Amino acid sequence: MGILRKLASQTAIYGLSSMLGRFINFLLVIPHTEYLKTVGDYGDITTVFAFMAFFNVLLSYGMDTTYFNFIRNGHAPDKVYAIAQKSLFVTTLSFALIVVLFNHAAADFMGFPGKTEYVFICLIFLCFDTLSILPFARIRYEEKPLKFAAVKLANILVNVGLNLYLLTHTPEVLKSFSQVSLILIANAAASLVSFLLLSPLVFKIQAAFDKDLYKKMLTYAWPLIFVGLAGIVNETLDRTLLKRMLPDAKGSYQNGIYGAFYKLTMVMTMF
Repeated sequence: MGILRKLASQTAIYGLSSMLGRFINFLLVIPHTEYLKTVGDYGDITTVFAFMAFFNVLLSYGMDTTYFNFIRNGHAPDKVYAIAQKSLFVTTLSFALIVVLFNHAAADFMGFPGKTEYVFICLIFLCFDTLSILPFARIRYEEKPLKFAAVKLANILVNVGLNLYLLTHTPEVLKSFSQVSLILIANAAASLVSFLLLSPLVFKIQAAFDKDLYKKMLTYAWPLIFVGLAGIVNETLDRTLLKRMLPDAKGSYQNGIYGAFYKLTMVMTMF
């Protein structure tokens, strides 16, 4: 009975923290639609985050699931964690270097020619989010739901607080940035806060690297990319295609309307 009670309480904490994040994400529709100057700006935000969902799957390439699987099969937790986190460090930093070198091409690919500030800001929170995936997984493995929820809550509070502050009281130093960039900066700051709170685990990778075990982990992990992409394609591909299939200004406008109503439906599916 004690085990069931423990399982139920931990599941409730993990579930509620995730649901709270999604619900707050919906609530941001209100200040975004209130303070953004154009519907097209909200459409651009919708497009950017749709692309980020794809890159989140690609950059993590199933390493969190792989971590749990190999621990369950009897491998040393510290060793598996260190190997997976080192792998994510290498691939994430390599990806960041490529994007920095080809930032104009990246902006064109996303449908925002010349707006390289979107690329650089998104790159910041993509990297921090990716390097925080395994620390979150380790916290769950170590059965520390309150710590998990606390970090998630800190991320939400920073994100929401900065979204409201930057849109309503933009500091002089940031007034050269567009409103879309300000929202992305808020997300980057929130990801940085999570990364810093998890930093003791992020860099806890002293265990020796096992090449043979790493090969087995990659063999298990790479098919998970397609599983993840299948879900993301179903959920976000439409928002990336709208901007490409319609003329630029019209595409952003229609995507803004579609994105706002899509978030409304997300809340309906939570309950």
